[in-house]
Amino acid sequence: MPADAGRASAATLFLIGYYEYFNLVGALNSSPWTAESFGGDPGKNASARKYVKHAAVNGALASGAGVLIGGTWWPLIGTAIAAAYTWWIYDKALRTAEVTQSVGFQSPSNRGWGMAGW
Repeated sequence: MPADAGRASAATLFLIGYYEYFNLVGALNSSPWTAESFGGDPGKNASARKYVKHAAVNGALASGAGVLIGGTWWPLIGTAIAAAYTWWIYDKALRTAEVTQSVGFQSPSNRGWGMAGW
């Protein structure tokens, strides 16, 4: 395989590892916004953290298989970067929820959905 084709394949594998990880997070968890909205509840906070861990382990296993099949580390590198970002953004959202004690979608300013009148 020419060097340019090999680099293109490695770049594609990196991107697949990165973006497919977020598909996995979407399948196992909701969103940082939801975590920030409900994470003030200790049980929901723990549940969100549990599913981030599930996504990280599942993503690492799938990417590890990609490394074995493809003979390159790029799938795992892409997944590792995505997992680190996911861990950081969810942790930030859940810590914010703990501080604000947010346990639902209601707005503390009473200008959210409750004011819609429907």
